[in-house]
Amino acid sequence: MKPVSGFLQREHVRLHYVDWGGDGPPLVLVHATGFHARLWDWYAERMAGRARVIAIDQRGHGDSSIPDDGFAWGCSTEDLHALIEHLGIAGCTAAGHSSGGTAAATCAGRFPGSIGALVPIDPVLPWGERREHLRSNPMAEAARRRRNVWESPHQFEATMQQREAFRLWRPEILAHYAHHGLRRRKEDHHYELKCAPESEALVFEGAGRDDPWPALESLRIPVTVLRATATATGVSPCPPGAAARIPGARELLVPTTHFIPMEAPETVLAALEAALMEREPRTTGR
Repeated sequence: MKPVSGFLQREHVRLHYVDWGGDGPPLVLVHATGFHARLWDWYAERMAGRARVIAIDQRGHGDSSIPDDGFAWGCSTEDLHALIEHLGIAGCTAAGHSSGGTAAATCAGRFPGSIGALVPIDPVLPWGERREHLRSNPMAEAARRRRNVWESPHQFEATMQQREAFRLWRPEILAHYAHHGLRRRKEDHHYELKCAPESEALVFEGAGRDDPWPALESLRIPVTVLRATATATGVSPCPPGAAARIPGARELLVPTTHFIPMEAPETVLAALEAALMEREPRTTGR
């Protein structure tokens, strides 16, 4: 099914989402920092007939606007809850990657009944010294150095194919990233990243400032945490023992880098299908 764009106006930000339609139970997907909703195209194509797949562009990403009230991680949680309320899909299944996994998990905890089953994919779940370390995140500095302007999406895709971080990505998922992650500029017809380097940096700088654990420790829904075990740094943002702190959560170790959805999509797809079977049936309508 072809994706349909929708928008939700909040007080400080205009949020864009993509809805692939379908008559199955709702499945909401949340991308990681620096990416966008159309990165989930591979999944939507394979879930057709089994779920109504919906993906949000997080604030400052994709076709969502840059917010007036900043990039605090708690705001992303509230954005996701606002979308669920807007679409009338309380009790949906939700999954998110990295910061998107944190947003989905904290949404489920802070707003009971909003999400009926949850799949956080290598979520950012720091505590203690790890939270303090993330306050001065070197990833923010790297984001600000990122090249922003390209001659074409094809040039961007070809360049990414040569970089170590993207070496293990499925080619079709990398193509979705490249061809939906840039916008054409009117002044010179070149292309710029939809998620500007400064926006990405501000999200990274927000990591560790909000404590997700009060929300996560209150969860009483099915939760399957996917944790990467072959990250480039050797350290996953989801530390060992994190899943054990979430009541009743299961942990699935995945031998990939942090980019689990891009490198092991069949594993993620199976986890999503299992979660759809477990969700609490609280959907209020379309």
